[in-house]
Amino acid sequence: MMRSNSQLITLPNKTDFRDDSRFLGSDFAGSDPYGHQMAFTSYYLSIDGQPTYMVMGEFIFERIDPWQWRDDLIKLKMSGINVVSTYVYWNFHQPKEGQWNNHGRMDVRKFACLCRELGLYLIIRIGPYVHSEIRNGGLPDWLYGKPYRVRESDQGFLSAVEDYFQHLGHELDGMMYAQGGPIIGCQVDNEYGHSSSPWEMTNGMGDEWVNMGGGGDQYMKDLRRIAERAGFVVPFYTATAWGGASTTKRALPMWGGYAYRPWLFFQPWMRTEKEHPATQEYLYQNFHSDEAVGRSSYDSFEPRYRPETMPYACCEIGAGMFNSYAYRFVVDPRSVDALANVKLASGCNFLGYYLYRGGTDPLIDGHYMNESQTPHIEYDFQAPIGQWGQIRESYRRLKTLHYFVRSFGSTLCGMHTVLPENAEMLSPEDTDTLRYAVRARDNSGFLFINNFQDHAQMHDKRQQNIDIVVPKRDGGQSNIQFRNLGLLAGENCILPFNMDCDGILVRSATMQPLLRTMVEGMITYVFFRPEGMPSASLFFDHDVVSLPDDGDCMIVYRHGETGKKVRFLFLSRVLADSLYCVSDPRPGAGVNDRVLFFSPEVILQDEGGIRLESAEDITTLFVYPKVQFVIANGRIHIGNGSDALARMECSLNSRDSTMRVDKVDKNKWALTIDLKHFTGLKNVMLNIKYQGDVGQAFIDGKLIHDNFNNGQTWQIGLHEYRDQLKESTLVIVIVPEKGNVAIDVDSPMAARHEQTTESRAELLSATLSNVYETRISLAVPGE
Repeated sequence: MMRSNSQLITLPNKTDFRDDSRFLGSDFAGSDPYGHQMAFTSYYLSIDGQPTYMVMGEFIFERIDPWQWRDDLIKLKMSGINVVSTYVYWNFHQPKEGQWNNHGRMDVRKFACLCRELGLYLIIRIGPYVHSEIRNGGLPDWLYGKPYRVRESDQGFLSAVEDYFQHLGHELDGMMYAQGGPIIGCQVDNEYGHSSSPWEMTNGMGDEWVNMGGGGDQYMKDLRRIAERAGFVVPFYTATAWGGASTTKRALPMWGGYAYRPWLFFQPWMRTEKEHPATQEYLYQNFHSDEAVGRSSYDSFEPRYRPETMPYACCEIGAGMFNSYAYRFVVDPRSVDALANVKLASGCNFLGYYLYRGGTDPLIDGHYMNESQTPHIEYDFQAPIGQWGQIRESYRRLKTLHYFVRSFGSTLCGMHTVLPENAEMLSPEDTDTLRYAVRARDNSGFLFINNFQDHAQMHDKRQQNIDIVVPKRDGGQSNIQFRNLGLLAGENCILPFNMDCDGILVRSATMQPLLRTMVEGMITYVFFRPEGMPSASLFFDHDVVSLPDDGDCMIVYRHGETGKKVRFLFLSRVLADSLYCVSDPRPGAGVNDRVLFFSPEVILQDEGGIRLESAEDITTLFVYPKVQFVIANGRIHIGNGSDALARMECSLNSRDSTMRVDKVDKNKWALTIDLKHFTGLKNVMLNIKYQGDVGQAFIDGKLIHDNFNNGQTWQIGLHEYRDQLKESTLVIVIVPEKGNVAIDVDSPMAARHEQTTESRAELLSATLSNVYETRISLAVPGE
């Protein structure tokens, strides 16, 4: 057992917590036709004068079949996302000079309309260069032989870009915020002056790279001028700022961070690293303090502006990462929300993730559209929402964090970061020292603790004591005591102090706030126990309430100063991660009333009602309040719930899946799939485990999917191929592991090499699993 460890952090006096927020001006503001105003201050975004916390997820529509757009955008929204970001790939939309493709996956207008319909803001990243592990970084092949330099203020190149922007602007006419549309922001180019991509047509014949860009801010200004002329007039422009990239003073600098970095191992013979180093991403910083940034050793934040003059906003917090051929790994799902926790505590008032929903690359004009280090088709990214719409643990954990941000973000936006004295001395390799930070304003705030580190093994933290010295209104000080804190290795948490819960003061808590909502007309606060916390308690003014050690759910009530009754719901972490907050659809329900579903599967809600999407034919739902419901295609059994939650066992109408597997060559298998099981299903997944280097799937000789083996199950959604499979078999080809080929497999410590001395290619298993969907109808009270 670790010895007791005490920490002290002192908040500045109230006068030092000055409101340094100021409006940034017309380049960072805009209005819609309905009178709503959006404007950035130097600290946060305000909408109609109110601080507003934005949570953004990258959803690249061209990499997703259109039938999935709607439901997977709903999945983003259900997880607390309120802004969608997307790249537009020039080479997808204009693969040949003078020929445009605006249909199917390339129907950008349809995608923007869906975002508007679902109430999601949209930030569009239009290039011309975007990187994104796509062919030529998004530049069309036909630019390679033109008599001008790309990514420069060369008139020939700018003329081609203007033609592209004009075409895109025409497609999106009416979709800008000022026109009543969802598009609030626009990014031109990407990582300009910092990164590049291979010209894929030179692969193996010189391996030339796209120009990184040397035009500086002038090139970025030229692109913005062309974009605005094409109709991209939005409240603000953004620019990726890491790596010393050009941004210009008129664009919002955007940041990010990745714990898994395949570019360190781009080619085996070019390696500078034998093992992946532990990164600095899980150490708390203060990104909105000139002084703190000047002292910090963090190597991925070197702004070209004074940090206190601009918001700290992110567009590429790593929500996963692609497997490259030279570097294979498994993303720890805890790494994603831990990184978001650190960014949040470090002053971030705009969380943005890359990539939130994985995808696949289409074949266009006979060309594979991938970057050569990635699979031809697969771009799953181990994202929170997989390439076939699968929900991963990282999605559930992020949803829990986003509910907190969306509920308390307006307060959080005005809170400053305070670091302990030893913060700048910590290194990623230090796995013993407690990592914590505070965001506070006056005498209230949140204590952030992180116990995750990439490429290193953290230890369970136990018997930790933290004292927070806060200023008092009379000029004195008081002490907030957190005692006997604990946190399992890999976990993170957020604990409140002096939190005003609608007139009820929570002095401190060893539970994390999750949600403030309305249930059957009563204000309801939801808290949960972090994993490893020995005692989960709320310390009110005059008493303490604790969730029993073996308890998953508990409800208490308190009355505020005005006599208003407030409900407090306490949960375990498992229940918290399974929570979906949906609008109460029952007649008579208030416009702000919500129903809380708890499901290991996916709950969706749109104007058509509530739906359950499940990878299992039998699943258990818990519901608060204790209402009953029916499902459209299946049976409900009322189980033994708790004093607070109703329990429903859902048996969905299952389908039999049959498949015959025939080995037709030493590394080739033919799969004959019975299509009867598709009836009434949302999708059918082919799940493959294999031994080998690369897996490839073909129908009628055409590659439909591929996979770089990283030890995980290879999945293929069959919905898009169901018609082809009526007449054809699906052929699996496994490229064998060969002697002296290094296959990297990530361990908790670092990347390792696995060298083989014999050829190995074996299909270990191939199974089918179903994806079900059913509508849920809530019973009306009294029925």
